[in-house]
Amino acid sequence: MEARLADDARRSGPRGAGDCLGLLAVNGYELTDVEKVIAGHASSESVPLD
Repeated sequence: MEARLADDARRSGPRGAGDCLGLLAVNGYELTDVEKVIAGHASSESVPLD
């Protein structure tokens, strides 16, 4: 799945990025705050801006 993501996937949030991050998370990868938002595990309001 990861190989199909564009190089700038973190900027545009393409279709499938949430699924890929969710798969990583269930396999023990600790998601960053931004990755949690993309995966739908957190809201963007919960991410600190500084």
